[in-house]
Amino acid sequence: MKIKELEEKTGIGRAAIRFYEKQGLISPDRNKENEYREYSDEDESRLRKIIILRKLGFSVSEIQDLFEGSADLETQLASQIEILEEQKKELDGAIAVCRQLKNSSVTLDSMDPLYYWDEINRKEKEGYSFFEEMAADTQIALYKAVSQIEYSPGHGPRTPDLIWNPMDRTAKKIGSFWEKHSLIRIILVILILTASLAFVIAISGM
Repeated sequence: MKIKELEEKTGIGRAAIRFYEKQGLISPDRNKENEYREYSDEDESRLRKIIILRKLGFSVSEIQDLFEGSADLETQLASQIEILEEQKKELDGAIAVCRQLKNSSVTLDSMDPLYYWDEINRKEKEGYSFFEEMAADTQIALYKAVSQIEYSPGHGPRTPDLIWNPMDRTAKKIGSFWEKHSLIRIILVILILTASLAFVIAISGM
């Protein structure tokens, strides 16, 4: 089948299909007469599996490992569940305080910052997690910079693969180090943003 037919059958945009081809996740044959890509049923099935895993938050590199056999799905799913549970804790903590603020009908001027500062600290001791201000700002900036290169507008934005997921996975290991070395953190953020923007520009020029 041609790429247009594959788009229609799966609902996956052409840009996303091309992206996964460039990553080596799908490799359609070429028509010998006109050099057009010819997608097989196997390519379609593989593409659907890729999208399912991406919607579950797996990175492209993790999916490559699965297809290459260097990682198994059960282990990867267990790891992903842990990551998602941590993200859920962050959401639960933020939701709890947001509801408390809303139910109190406070305004920005009337909010007691010391009270809610202590409230967040108390909830953290209870096991809730909250977004780290620097990490959140960095993720938002990186998301805006690179999310468009992986999916077409019609398919919706997805988590940037090579930056967001590794940051989530390594945040636990280097969090304390970053807290003590704010200058290094700022420099690293600048370097990542610069590399991300350069990558977007390079992709756009293709």
